[in-house]
Amino acid sequence: MLPPAEQSKARSILRELRASSTQIELAAWVSFDGFVLASATDAHVNADRIGAMCASLLALSRRAAKEVEVGELRQVILGGSSGIMLLTEAGAGRALTLSAESGANLGRVLLDAKKSSQQLAGLML
Repeated sequence: MLPPAEQSKARSILRELRASSTQIELAAWVSFDGFVLASATDAHVNADRIGAMCASLLALSRRAAKEVEVGELRQVILGGSSGIMLLTEAGAGRALTLSAESGANLGRVLLDAKKSSQQLAGLML
């Protein structure tokens, strides 16, 4: 868990990320063990469930990266028929998770995610 002041700052960063592009539908900061530290999602989205699934994806992706010797995992991009999901490192043992609708500009999403992940990682200092 985060102290209330840091949690408020994290939520603000995630809300800014969502506001930066109408194509971003979900943004959450999760620990590698599945705990949601902060989120900016629609009411119908269960952030805790997303956190748990992200932990599984991150664990498998870290093992795959190690197996194929590409170094430390920094990012996972999933493409689906209705959109994309991005998990990117945002501090030690933490990841920024977001989803964007189909047709989203991936370059813009990656750029915005990089900025936000750096801001979130800075909260840990």
